Amino acid sequence: MNGIYQLPEYYEIAFSFRDIPREVDVLGEAARRFAEIPVKTFLEIGCGNSPHMEELTGRGYDFIGIDTSDEMLTYSKEKAGERGADAR
Repeated sequence: MNGIYQLPEYYEIAFSFRDIPREVDVLGEAARRFAEIPVKTFLEIGCGNSPHMEELTGRGYDFIGIDTSDEMLTYSKEKAGERGADAR
């Protein structure tokens, strides 16, 4: 994969307009409304720079992110470590 996806810091800037807390509100509401068991973990497929990680872990959820980009995963792991997020 070429381009901005190999530059997680710039990718994060490019998509900084998003309202991540509001998006997590929607994810949480969907989990409460539609899951048949209590949701404790969110799996983000194609997590990129893991924009939802900090908000989800801050609300008490576990976070697992998967992606095909080594650069994005490395960036996400560093971000989790810096913020003390319990994420994989």
